[in-house]
Amino acid sequence: MNIDRGGALAYTGGDRIYALRGNNSRSFGYYSISADQWYSLANAPGNVRQGGSLVHVGGNHLFALQGRNTNNFWRYNISSNTWTIRDNTPRRVTRGGDLVYTGGNHIFALRGNSDNFWRYSISSNSWTNMEDAPASVGFGSDMVHTGGNLLYVLRGNNRDDFWSYNISSDSWNNLQDTPANVNNGGNLAYYNGNYIYSLRGNTNIFWRYTINTDSWSTLTNTPTRVGRGADMVFTHATGGFATRGRNTTDFWEFEVTPPRYDIAVQAGSVSIDTRYEIDGSTRTILFWDIE
Repeated sequence: MNIDRGGALAYTGGDRIYALRGNNSRSFGYYSISADQWYSLANAPGNVRQGGSLVHVGGNHLFALQGRNTNNFWRYNISSNTWTIRDNTPRRVTRGGDLVYTGGNHIFALRGNSDNFWRYSISSNSWTNMEDAPASVGFGSDMVHTGGNLLYVLRGNNRDDFWSYNISSDSWNNLQDTPANVNNGGNLAYYNGNYIYSLRGNTNIFWRYTINTDSWSTLTNTPTRVGRGADMVFTHATGGFATRGRNTTDFWEFEVTPPRYDIAVQAGSVSIDTRYEIDGSTRTILFWDIE
């Protein structure tokens, strides 16, 4: 199925990656990792387009934004292969809309094409307005939760802004800008540890963000340029799968080898940051910077 605006992936653990096609369609299905095969499931309740998003909340349920300038919000039951209408979002969702699950009872949502930011209570099926994002988000906006108290957010909208959101204090913080502006197909993915991975969108550029140093680095390019509807999920510590979007069926598996150690040394006014990647008994210096 061709993936375009509103396309979204969600990994539920084990063998399955679930996907909304987007592209103004209701198509929904999953990819079996072991079989390398796609399977169709019950159609979504409405046509999904820009602002569509999908998130797994553990166990038997996924939640989805329809986007497409609607306030429709749905829950999918994995066991019964059925959809249920949930409480509408506070306002209509469009380009840049996104969902992220933070564990427990809450899902956070960006409205898209605005700075509106909300929290959804799973148990009470209700929405709460949270502190607005620092600026309006748009195409390429995305969020990840790295565990604990923080979300990380790409603004997208052909901008280079990158933020963190503190769940406890309901507050935002500006982080190091991305190396270039992010647009259609911009995406974040996280598994564990100190690194977040990002598609820039509308290009084949692929980045890694180091959390503890608030810094970006450029990695090997994707096989070809991504665009509207591109998405990426980790399925294990060093890799996962990605859709290209751009109204194509392209689907890729990726592997990353993050540095295993980051060492920071301060001596007087001289600061040295050294990163080692450990591969068996081989040590390779990947980065060296003296300021």
